[in-house]
Amino acid sequence: MSDAAELVTSTQEQAVASWVSYLNQLRIDNLLSALSQQDEHLRDALTSVDEAVRKIDLEVVAANRGGQHGMHGFIAEVAEVGIGNARKQILGHEAVYQWVNDNGPVDLMRGSVEIQQKFVAAGGRFSLGAIAEHLQKYPEYVRNGGKYQIPRDHFEVIQRLHALSPEEASKLLSRSGDGPSLRDWQRVQAFFQDTGRLRIARTLDARIQRSAT
Repeated sequence: MSDAAELVTSTQEQAVASWVSYLNQLRIDNLLSALSQQDEHLRDALTSVDEAVRKIDLEVVAANRGGQHGMHGFIAEVAEVGIGNARKQILGHEAVYQWVNDNGPVDLMRGSVEIQQKFVAAGGRFSLGAIAEHLQKYPEYVRNGGKYQIPRDHFEVIQRLHALSPEEASKLLSRSGDGPSLRDWQRVQAFFQDTGRLRIARTLDARIQRSAT
């Protein structure tokens, strides 16, 4: 091989080696940047959770907010904000939840959406009784764009019971109290038979209960 050919080959090999080295360094830099961003996202998420815990301790529990029967509702509101924001932030998104905390018709905001939370299992109505009471007090709430947020397990039971025909309900539902009963079905049906509440079926916003307790 001539000197000229050897020079060309050596130059090509050096160029390839330099390019491979550059690509490897680029991959390392991108990895380090991604890891740094993940650390930042995690810090933001943990900050939101810590802030929620602080508010629950100082502004709800220490202040006895809501008393024995109402405190759990305020705890759920603050927890939903903290955990909801943390879930967004861990993915690198902005915090979107805000606690309203003014004893009005709205518990919290998710972006521009007004949300009222209901977590009431008593009476076999899966939070619908509490929603009915709220609607009676604030009849324009849904019409003005507000949404209700209930535990996912309540939402799924409501969906199933609402979809059953009378014949299916009589055949499939328990009468002994083991699981959803025929009486539960009747309560759900009675709620949605009020035409003014039919649109609630489209505005109930399900959430996993553990995210707000």
